[in-house]
Parts: sequence; C-alpha cells; structure tokens
Amino acid sequence: MEISGKNILITGGTGQIGCHIAEQLLKEDVKKIIIFDNFSLNTENNINEISKHSKIDIFKGDITKREDLRRAFKGVDCAFHLASLMTLHSHTNPRSLLDVNINGTYNVLEACQEGGAKKIILSSTHSVYGVPLTDPITEEHPFNHRSMYGATKVAAEQLCQAFRGLYGLAYIILRYATVYGDRQHNRGRNSKFLLDNIERIERGERPVICGDGTRSLNLIFAGDVARANILALKSDLVAESFLIAARENDTEGTVVQLLLELLGADLTPEYRPNGQPIEKHRFCVEKAERMLGFKAETTLREGLIKLIRWYRAECQS
Repeated sequence: MEISGKNILITGGTGQIGCHIAEQLLKEDVKKIIIFDNFSLNTENNINEISKHSKIDIFKGDITKREDLRRAFKGVDCAFHLASLMTLHSHTNPRSLLDVNINGTYNVLEACQEGGAKKIILSSTHSVYGVPLTDPITEEHPFNHRSMYGATKVAAEQLCQAFRGLYGLAYIILRYATVYGDRQHNRGRNSKFLLDNIERIERGERPVICGDGTRSLNLIFAGDVARANILALKSDLVAESFLIAARENDTEGTVVQLLLELLGADLTPEYRPNGQPIEKHRFCVEKAERMLGFKAETTLREGLIKLIRWYRAECQS
C-alpha cells in the first residue's frame, strides 16, 4: 500500500509501540498522523517530543465509545489498532477485556468501514497459541490459549476476518513476542519481570527469578515492532498473520545477569519457587522475513541499555 499523502490513525497511540510507530511515520511522506488514546495510563510523556509536530493530531477518545471513533476516523485512509487491555487485567477484571479487546475492536473496525479506511494493522499476541503443541511455533500453530487475554485476541483476529469478508476491509495481523524497551509498560508478566528487577537492582536489592532461571523469554525491541507495523502497512499483502519475534530466545537467568552487568551491580539473583511449568518454546520468524522483509535488528544488550536509560530518566526523576 502506498502511504505517501495518507492520513493514518493509531489507536493506543501514546503507548509503548504506538509512539514508536508515530515517530517512525514522521520520517515517511504521510499527510497526517492521528494519535488516538484515552490517556488512562498517563502515557502523555511518551509523545512529548512529537506532540507539536505539524503532522501530528492528538485525539482523546475511547475505543469503547463509537462516537469518539466516528469523529476520529473522518478522512482516515488506514489505521494501526494497538489499544487493548493486557494480561494482568485477566486476573483483576476479566470482563473488562471483553469490553475493550472485543467490543472495542469491533468499534474500530466499524469506524474503518464507515469512514472509508482501506487497511488496518491489528496488534495481536503470541498468547493466542497458548500451550505449545509444536516447536518451533509457526503462524499455522492452532489456537491453544489458556487465558482470557489470549481468547479476546483470537476474537479480535476473527473480527478482522469477518470485516474482510463482509466489507472488503484489508487487514494484517501481527502476533508479538514480549515487547520491551524505552517507555516500558508493566501490564504483562514478562515486561513486569524486567521493570521489577531493574527497580530492585537500582535499590541495591537482589533481583528475583521464579524458578531455576531457564524459562525462555523472546524479547523484541519496541522500535523493531514499530518497523514491522509500517512494513505491514506498506505491503500489498492482505488477510495474513505474522509472528513478530526475535530470532533467538534468551532465558530469565541470562537476562538478569545482563541487567546486573549493565547496571553495574554486584548482586546474586534470588531464586524463588515457581508453581508453573517451565516455558522453553521457540518462535519461527521465517514468514515475516520472507514476506514482509522484517528482521529484528536491536540486540538484547542494545535494547536493555535503552530501557535502563529511559528508566533512569523517567522513573527516578
């Protein structure tokens, strides 16, 4: 899809990935970038550097409110849909995931269809695969989710397929591994693991690992994920799904050791009992490389350095 001269909307545009997308789009010849967000997570600082740019419009709205979306989508050519509730809400308020991740996605797709937008990139998750049945996991792995979060993302993906069949709306689905980096949120298990341990190490406390440290983490930098989104929008592909992940996994133990090194701390990890199975699955990234031309470029060391720099500037000030 040619994006030159286009008006592009980003739901959840002040979030970790959304603001990276907006920043990268400013390097493209687009007409307007509409950052749509309800600002409920106090993420305004994420867009401070670009908020005054002439190509940026900021729209405060909620995807659960159809009228907000109708107004925001006037004149929009294409969209990235990132706004959602994440895994921790599965435990605290599971019904809210239905309202936001399913009904909210329907509202976004409806606003695309009614407003004349031609293509949408949906942010999904590897959680749709749930308990792995094959190794490595590919895009064709069956949905085997065990969480409310995974279930709502499956539903969101199916809604995209329905709108394609009914109205011809073009879509691409991106299923992320664990996204990390500057402007890190703490609304998922693995992202919370990173932030909690950085905080502990900075306080001079031992980092905590639940289990023996061999649990797999596939960490992909937020800037790389944003680039994958833009590649997906630019492509002529429709009705495709892609795993967006790093080529290699790390373990919790190796990640914590690298954090200790980068933070200059002489501490030993504290290992605590873990009642959950040890996850060691891998992701196959061949399809995204072959069809989108996407490869993760940021090394774990580079990404953690950026995360630590952001943490010290924004969370300790």
